[in-house]
Amino acid sequence: MGEKRVFKHFFIWETEKEEKLLTRMLAQGLELYDYNMVCYTFKQTTSRNMMYKIDHKEDSANIGEYISLYEACGWEYVTMFGDKYYFRCEANAEEPVIYSENETKIEKMTYMWKMLFRSYIVIFLSSLTILFGTVFGDSFVMKGFVVLFNLFYISYFARLAYEIRKGKKEAL
Repeated sequence: MGEKRVFKHFFIWETEKEEKLLTRMLAQGLELYDYNMVCYTFKQTTSRNMMYKIDHKEDSANIGEYISLYEACGWEYVTMFGDKYYFRCEANAEEPVIYSENETKIEKMTYMWKMLFRSYIVIFLSSLTILFGTVFGDSFVMKGFVVLFNLFYISYFARLAYEIRKGKKEAL
């Protein structure tokens, strides 16, 4: 067995769950070497005593510096997709800390909220054309789907806003 693909979706606020999945896969002898949207590609390895860290970087400027910062703290760069970067390190030591301040974590969550909002604007505008019948006519099923999809996005915003508020309370 050379490689294995795992299809799994994690919400933005479920970074720790995603890191645990990657670490669990590594314990089974499969290390992450590529990620694309919801597809994790693993290859066999003998190294099993490692852990993963996922970070979101707002802009792609100074990527070399960004990766060097992680490497200087003991993390190895694995892969990236969009604004999501994957790192790993030996698990036998204490986890190397990059962002220890709660304010930095809140900034990251706020950035993710803004990115989600930007994408939602496009989706919402597209939804209006469907709801008002200019694309699919009077298709009840399609209109129902659009309403459910918009409710999903709104719940996504609410959950992310909750996580940001929770982080701000912890910072006090």
